Amino acid sequence: MAGEEWEDALAAFTHASTLDPSAALHPARGAVLFRLGRYEESLAALDEALALDADSPGALAHRAAALEAAGRLADASLAALETLAVDPDNATAHVVRGLVALQLGDAHRAEESFRRALESGNGTTVTLALTGICAWVQGDEAAARHWFGLAVADSTTASGGASYAVAEARALALVGLFRRAEATEVLQKGIEVRAGGERSRAALFDVYASGPLGGPPGLAELRTIALG
Repeated sequence: MAGEEWEDALAAFTHASTLDPSAALHPARGAVLFRLGRYEESLAALDEALALDADSPGALAHRAAALEAAGRLADASLAALETLAVDPDNATAHVVRGLVALQLGDAHRAEESFRRALESGNGTTVTLALTGICAWVQGDEAAARHWFGLAVADSTTASGGASYAVAEARALALVGLFRRAEATEVLQKGIEVRAGGERSRAALFDVYASGPLGGPPGLAELRTIALG
């Protein structure tokens, strides 16, 4: 979904809540706010939803994701563990744990979490690309290219939907396959559909370049486009 569509979804929740106040407490409202990059509002909405149903796997997982996106890594890790205590196969929680580990410099543990997410059936472009980045950072170029290839193939099926996160993941995979021009084009188009305050994770670009292989050609250019 593009930014305008997420805004429309939020407006629909706002309208519904005037007819039925409980609509404002639906976990999906917090998820929509997350997609718009309004992380603190998302957390507030999800906390309200969890006050009604403390064991809602969806609300717990989205809360973990919002905390990670807001840069609150310790809180995100704890929230992901709370989610997994209720739903051990929750792919979003495993991805959050992987993102936290990757940003803290533990690519091996991050890869284990991303693989758990994939085993749970979440074979999305983003998770596949993140798994490839973990392999790259650990110096295993062959494994990285394998995962990047899967990520690019997955993105062409639009299984993740039209979103900036998918575009960024596709671009990061393409640059790891040394398809620099394609990566740049994909990221630039992704920025056009970026929703509201949705932003790139600078840490991903930095971690990508931190291993023994260094950053692939074109990564610095992508970083400038994404964060500029």
